[in-house]
Amino acid sequence: MKELCLLITHILLLFGGSETLSNNMIESNETIKYRLVLEASKDLLEDPKLEKLELPSIGVFELDQMKMDSLNSYGEGDCWGYISRYSLDDMSIAIDSASCGIYGYSYKYYVLDPDGLISKVYEKKSDPIMDYNTNNHVYINKELVIDFEKEPALFKVRIDTTDVVEYKNSNIQKEFTTENLTDATKWYKYFEEEYRYAWIYKSEE
Repeated sequence: MKELCLLITHILLLFGGSETLSNNMIESNETIKYRLVLEASKDLLEDPKLEKLELPSIGVFELDQMKMDSLNSYGEGDCWGYISRYSLDDMSIAIDSASCGIYGYSYKYYVLDPDGLISKVYEKKSDPIMDYNTNNHVYINKELVIDFEKEPALFKVRIDTTDVVEYKNSNIQKEFTTENLTDATKWYKYFEEEYRYAWIYKSEE
């Protein structure tokens, strides 16, 4: 009789509680995965609450003297990020910091005019490629500055490679190559879409 009761209890748990158990396991696994990815990526994410920001070829901004308008986190899978925005009366700055762990990362810094239009952009990013001679990843690091206020718009870029994903706290030790941007409208549209997307997209955490 005891064995029969145990068997019935087991069957009830198996069928009646399987959905709840399964959901809990899925949620638990997703939570663990998110935490592991975020832990692996957090050192590559820009602090969303900086006190001071120095943008090459653009200037230095005392963020602690500015108002933080909002902060949004976003991401899925291996890629997570923050976008924060600081403002003064006559301008604002948005910082979009995204990391995909060993798959690379990107920081975009937008300087916005009083109407919310992008006047300048600084981006630094790292993208991996496979070195088939060594079966290791090599990272292509890139920095670019675009000044949309100039006429014509000004474009600056510098590129380097490394086999180590430790790029956040040191800029490329090369001079920028500077040129006029003939397709400024195309570049502006690209960065505007990137900026808007980061605000709209919500984290699935």
